Amino acid sequence: MFVFTVTADTFLKVRPSELAELAEDEKLLIQVKSVLEVISYIEEEEYYRIILKNSIKGKDTWFVRKKYIEISAWKKKLQPPPNIQI
Repeated sequence: MFVFTVTADTFLKVRPSELAELAEDEKLLIQVKSVLEVISYIEEEEYYRIILKNSIKGKDTWFVRKKYIEISAWKKKLQPPPNIQI
């Protein structure tokens, strides 16, 4: 899993098109510092096609411009081992 951090206000899009070509339900503004949990992604020219862990507006596959995203690997927080008493 990956963490996508938004570095500038941008849009999630259902396809890699200009905003004017998309209907309102085909785009979603995401603000700077937003964090997306991504299962997988593929580079497609200036976009990433991403599959989200949790769907947004009923969709789990979106496109987002590469230049507004910082990617890092998902790091699970380790739980401390249980106290063992002998």
